[in-house]
Amino acid sequence: MKPLYYVLGILFSVALFFVLLFTSIEVVVYNMSYFEKHYEKRDIMSETDMSLEDLMDVTIKMMDYLKDREDNLDMEAMVDGQMEEVFGEREKLHMVDVKDLFLKAIWTRNFSIIYILGIVLLGTFKNRKMLVTILGSVKFVFVGLLVLAGGVGYLFYTDFDKYFVIFHEIFFDNDLWQLNPRTDILINMVPIDFFFETAMYSLAIFFTGLITVGIVSEVMKRKASKKLV
Repeated sequence: MKPLYYVLGILFSVALFFVLLFTSIEVVVYNMSYFEKHYEKRDIMSETDMSLEDLMDVTIKMMDYLKDREDNLDMEAMVDGQMEEVFGEREKLHMVDVKDLFLKAIWTRNFSIIYILGIVLLGTFKNRKMLVTILGSVKFVFVGLLVLAGGVGYLFYTDFDKYFVIFHEIFFDNDLWQLNPRTDILINMVPIDFFFETAMYSLAIFFTGLITVGIVSEVMKRKASKKLV
């Protein structure tokens, strides 16, 4: 049965990876204070000809849309002294793709949580030897994930523009993400500097979570091992 335990251990580690990664991104992206500071820091009000209050209202609806709490991004706001539709058709179509990506990520994260809880409960109450083997494999997989995440962080830091484009070419099958800053408010609300900063913050939270979970897994493994004796 040990080979099966190791396979379950790898799946367990991958599930933890997804939970930590998507949660780290959520912590940053769904933080309205983060957006407000971003708007003030980069004077996005001047870039969009919108007030900070209107920008925050638009952002709240946009985040609700990504969480599937809103059906569409139809909304008006005061832009350059006139009430008008905030997003154009191209922006809305791109956000449909972004929403689909976000919802898939959330589904993967939630499924991973269920798998993790199932393994821990099964191991705790039915098969402690399996739990010890799985938890023992976590640290080895996590070392690889740390190296991988560190490499990604380095690439982002050295040439974020390049890998930002590569990311979009991988995850989107159209060019709707290529917006025009002269006509599209969305790209002015969240320029590439915003995405770079978001990626760095998310990676920092991810690293912290990865190390913390690795330590907790090792402590749990040792406690479970003692109960086997």
